[in-house]
Amino acid sequence: MNNPALQLEIPQLADRETLLATVATSLETANRAGELVAIISVKVNRLKAISIEYGYAESDELIEMFLERLHECLRDKDTLARIGNDEFAVLLPGLKNPAQPLMAISKIQRACLEPAEIGG
Repeated sequence: MNNPALQLEIPQLADRETLLATVATSLETANRAGELVAIISVKVNRLKAISIEYGYAESDELIEMFLERLHECLRDKDTLARIGNDEFAVLLPGLKNPAQPLMAISKIQRACLEPAEIGG
């Protein structure tokens, strides 16, 4: 990874390999327990434009703020992973009903729609 934006050291942020391993384990566990598993894809729009216009430091600041907001929406057993420069995945294991992912998506959307100030 040569892009500085992909090299942020963020605790509790899984990489693609860890996500895939966790998905496999979660599916096995869900199958045995009669539970559901969901994966939510989340993209940060215009991150490249923000990097170009304001610089990598500001885009990193935006990503860190975004990830803090995402973490506040998740349960301890959920997994947040970075799968691309501006793409993230949220793994929701141990779900009891199909409406739970929709509730998580709504919570994430509300958190991400809050204004963000960077470089200030």
